[in-house]
Amino acid sequence: MKYRTILLACLFILGFSVHIKAQIEPSAKEMESYYRWYVLAECIYIGFDKDKVFEKDITFSILNDITEYVKLTSHGRKLDSLVKIKIQSIPPSQIEDYQKKKAIILESMRYYDSEELKRQVQEILKSPRVPIKFK
Repeated sequence: MKYRTILLACLFILGFSVHIKAQIEPSAKEMESYYRWYVLAECIYIGFDKDKVFEKDITFSILNDITEYVKLTSHGRKLDSLVKIKIQSIPPSQIEDYQKKKAIILESMRYYDSEELKRQVQEILKSPRVPIKFK
C-alpha cells in the first residue's frame, strides 16, 4: 500500500510537470508565427534607425523573450540573414513625388504574409537550434 501511494504520487507529479512544460514551450506552429513576427520587426528596425525605434518600442524585447532569445542562436542568424536580403531587395520608388524613398513597412508586411517566408521559416525550424558562442 505504501509503495502504491508513492508510485501514484510520482505519477501525479510527473504528469503535472509534463502538463506545465507543454503549456510553457510553444508549439512548432506558434514558433513559426513568432519567427515571422521577429522577421517583420527586424525589417522595420533595420529599415529605419534601429536605436530610435528601439527607444520607443519594446516589440523586439518581447519577441526575444517569447522565442527564448532566438537572436542568440543559429536560427536568429538565419532569420537576420533573411531580413538583410529582404531590406536590400526593396527598390526605391520610381515615382518622382516619392523622391526615391523605399516602401519599407509595406514590403516588410508583404514579406511577412508571403508563402516564401513561411517556407523559409519552416526550413529554419527543421534545423537544429544551436546557441551562438561568443569569443
